[in-house]
Amino acid sequence: MNEKILYAILDPQILDSRPDEWGVVVHCVDPRSMGFATTLTPAVIEQAVARKIELLVTHHDAWKFMLDVRQTCMELLAQHRISHVWCHTPLDTVDFGTAASLLMMTGCRIIGTIAKGEGRIGESLKPLHLSHVIKMLNRQLSEKPCRIYDADRLVARIACVTGAGTRIDHLAEALGYGVDLYVTGETSLYLLEYASFHRVSVLIYSHNYTEIFGTQNLAHKIADQLQINKVVRLNEPHY
Repeated sequence: MNEKILYAILDPQILDSRPDEWGVVVHCVDPRSMGFATTLTPAVIEQAVARKIELLVTHHDAWKFMLDVRQTCMELLAQHRISHVWCHTPLDTVDFGTAASLLMMTGCRIIGTIAKGEGRIGESLKPLHLSHVIKMLNRQLSEKPCRIYDADRLVARIACVTGAGTRIDHLAEALGYGVDLYVTGETSLYLLEYASFHRVSVLIYSHNYTEIFGTQNLAHKIADQLQINKVVRLNEPHY
């Protein structure tokens, strides 16, 4: 197993243009079991060890700015001979990636792309009450939104930028599609103020869980390439 595994699944041009946004660490050459989670952490690796996982697939690496957390993760992977594949921006941009997969969970069809390809615009079959959309997302994500701004309008078009979708320009771009709702995994005062000004509803779920379905899709595609039958989702906090 090597980096060719990602080139077989994702856009090679995006991988080549963003070499700092993905990586492959090989400690087990021929893994027969896989676990996946959004974020690589010591707790995720400990679960992998307990479940005899030989390959971890995540959306986030243990970033360098996490200092000793990263060092611990690297040591645990090496100690337990667990390989690791992670893919950030290149996964966000593909049609089976983070934002697209979350919107499709609500029954939306994808009609547009925002946030330099990292976000998507979805359109539902018919206008829905916000409470109905919340119920659907709660069921899929196994969590409730930590923030809600209700603009008191029906939802026909949804903008989604998973994870840290706090940038005002992403929401401003989505307004051009006539969106009624913006869904992301983090918020700020200014995002909510901007949404309120433009009467767009906002749902804030957790960073990890808004991105788990894209990560799951990537994991299963890698499993197909490597002919791995055992693929398990590992638990992580609703951050």
